[in-house]
Amino acid sequence: MVKKLANPIQQVLEAERAAEAEIAAAREAAETAVTEARKQAPIILHRNETRTQRAVERYEKQQSKLLKTKTHTLRQESEANLADEQTLLDEHFDQIVEEIFNDVWPQDDPS
Repeated sequence: MVKKLANPIQQVLEAERAAEAEIAAAREAAETAVTEARKQAPIILHRNETRTQRAVERYEKQQSKLLKTKTHTLRQESEANLADEQTLLDEHFDQIVEEIFNDVWPQDDPS
């Protein structure tokens, strides 16, 4: 609080001292905040790196599980398709053999 002084120069000097005191206090508070931030930075970085690593591990696990599921599904579809083709081959085997035999075996030429 500024006292009422009779001399205007004294009033200015007193105001300057008060401003300098406020500036010094603000500078000290800022330096303290910066010091604390510097102390906290490695802790925050480590925590963020740990969180990132855990997120990557979760993502890799999910992708691995998804890949296994897709692989299993594709294997089942392939086995079903193979079974269908085998059934179709078994049904038409005699006909296929006869057609190949007729194409390959020399025919008696009646000419």
